[in-house]
Amino acid sequence: MKISELGFFIDTEIRRQFKSRRKFAIKTNRSYTYFNKMISGMINQNQSIGLNAATEILSDLGYELVIKKKS
Repeated sequence: MKISELGFFIDTEIRRQFKSRRKFAIKTNRSYTYFNKMISGMINQNQSIGLNAATEILSDLGYELVIKKKS
């Protein structure tokens, strides 16, 4: 999965569950400005984020990050 695809998935789930990035950031005690810049960077500029940050965001959305060998 590409970084932009992960960013798009996270953004879609946030909008589905919380209706906006701002509501998600407030509910999870994150800085909205930093969080919005991070997600936009992932989607539009293919900027990466750390695995810990991705894991925490996905966990807050009810998902987990799994890395396994291709079969």
